[in-house]
Amino acid sequence: MRGVDIKTIQELLGHKDIKMTMRYSHPTPEHKRKAVEVLDSIHSNFHNSLSSQGTARLVSIEHY
Repeated sequence: MRGVDIKTIQELLGHKDIKMTMRYSHPTPEHKRKAVEVLDSIHSNFHNSLSSQGTARLVSIEHY
């Protein structure tokens, strides 16, 4: 809830399974609201960026 992702917390605590870390994770309604705001901002910025370019580009992500 202080900005550290759950996977990093899992590794730091030495939990082998993410389920153990999640058992002790209790996000508050305020934390969830902030997360939605961040995701909404990213989504809006992405679409505004595409609109300002005039055309959309296809981006390919390759897995190595």
